[in-house]
Amino acid sequence: MAGTPVKSVSGGVITWTLADVALLDNPASGTEMQPSTTAKTVTAVFGGVNAALTVTNPTTPLTITQEDAKMAFDESNPTAVQVSAPGGTGSFAMIVNITQTDSNPGDMTKILPANVSMTLAAVSGGSRTQTATSISAAGVATFNFTGVLVNAYGVTVTLTNTYFEADPIETVLTVYDPSLGFVTGGGWFNWPGTTDKTNFGFVMQYGKNGSTLKGSLLLIRHTADGIIRIKSNSLTPGSLVLGTTTAPMGWASFAGKCTYSVSSEGISDGTPLFKVYVEDGNNPGTGFDKFWIQVDGHASLSMSPMASSSAVTIVGGNIAVPHTPARTTKGGWLLVLATPTWMASRRKRASDSRHENQRLEG
Repeated sequence: MAGTPVKSVSGGVITWTLADVALLDNPASGTEMQPSTTAKTVTAVFGGVNAALTVTNPTTPLTITQEDAKMAFDESNPTAVQVSAPGGTGSFAMIVNITQTDSNPGDMTKILPANVSMTLAAVSGGSRTQTATSISAAGVATFNFTGVLVNAYGVTVTLTNTYFEADPIETVLTVYDPSLGFVTGGGWFNWPGTTDKTNFGFVMQYGKNGSTLKGSLLLIRHTADGIIRIKSNSLTPGSLVLGTTTAPMGWASFAGKCTYSVSSEGISDGTPLFKVYVEDGNNPGTGFDKFWIQVDGHASLSMSPMASSSAVTIVGGNIAVPHTPARTTKGGWLLVLATPTWMASRRKRASDSRHENQRLEG
């Protein structure tokens, strides 16, 4: 680097300050110095020295480090995305805001779209990563996704840049299809009694044989000390139960085992049982969707007992529970429980009806 310093004298100390100059490895070629853990050597060269004096050109080490930055998901981002058509896939945009936390701001235009990547990791397995579609000079990165399959996803964003560094961030997103009869949900709420933003996503359904429960759950609680996370690793057979009430309001409950982890403490437990209860106040939201969870042995992810009365209203997102209750002769609502036994008997009745029709037609 080279430049003309500003001199100041205080007592017997002369100070030269060099500011706002390019850090160049080779001033002649204009090659920039890159951040590195290896220190450079800076030499002050004095000219016009009195011949009667002996002056040694002093040196000092200079370490160039990356600027500190912070990433955050934009509040307008979706948390639950409905497919564009029955049996289709989801398309959506996600925005990440990148800001500087360093007291000496750097040049944000040096962060390119290729430097910011977003990964969608399906809880059931498989992932998809792509870089930002665009990024503004102010650090607003936009990601456009198309053709995303129905599932619950863990979303992670990372910054890989020569000049800036930032911690990865993560959230949860669900892509759902009401036509499939799945119980699905994705969104966020503040953990009861705190301001901890808690993201969740899940997809649940019985298989074609009516007995195999398939699906996944992911929940992340963002605390001041770090992230508390659970991810389902098995589901309890027959635990998915659906119902309706006079609201009408659809509700569902399911259970299984999960992996519980706390990022700040390096804790991981892969055996606790979780229980979830959700309410769908109609789709689209003519009522309030609610969420409740308990994780055995972990108070940090366990709400108060009595799921129906302790469930919290979600702030953003959507929960979809199939609920088209049949009206009784007295004008009330008939409660329907979608258990494996009920589903199997329903299929048997449908099969018997088809056989009877074929017999009559024959």
